[in-house]
Amino acid sequence: MNIEEVISQTVKRYEKILSNYYPSFDHVGFTERNLTFNFCSTFYNMADDDELIIWQEVPLKNNDASKREHFDSLIISRKEKTIYLIEAKRLGYRGKVDAMETDFNRMKKKWKNINIDEDTKAYSKYAIIIADIWIPHNNERGKKTKESLLGEFKKTFDKSVQYEVTKNNAPLTENERYFILGYVEKIVD
Repeated sequence: MNIEEVISQTVKRYEKILSNYYPSFDHVGFTERNLTFNFCSTFYNMADDDELIIWQEVPLKNNDASKREHFDSLIISRKEKTIYLIEAKRLGYRGKVDAMETDFNRMKKKWKNINIDEDTKAYSKYAIIIADIWIPHNNERGKKTKESLLGEFKKTFDKSVQYEVTKNNAPLTENERYFILGYVEKIVD
């Protein structure tokens, strides 16, 4: 599956949804779960795989019972013999890019802690980061901060993709521009 195309189609899905229903008011943003849900749904719709497995909040086995970890989403394509691990973040403040990088490295190191069979463990594996960011039009200080975060994301995930979510080919709101970002990397055992 071409993950960049899945991200592009996810943005189109967002545009369709947000043209008909805008689920935010009074600075209430969109939760990360919407990113993973819409990405996984788009993946499902684009896949020609009737054995595709998609799971949210994937628990990880851990030796420390007090530390409960999970990945945001998991896609297993038996047809492609591929596993996709997905983490999503809202890029809203300093430190979020570091958290994304930590999540990304955790996916690469701890994928073996998913409860999957031995055949599936031999599949190709990909770590995917999906993020979103709102960049204000009128607030210069906020705009510079958010553009700095966007630059930090691009520097950390150097081959990332970025798409603006628009409404009728214009910014989503009169005060802010909304972007969905994505990055994928093959996990090498």
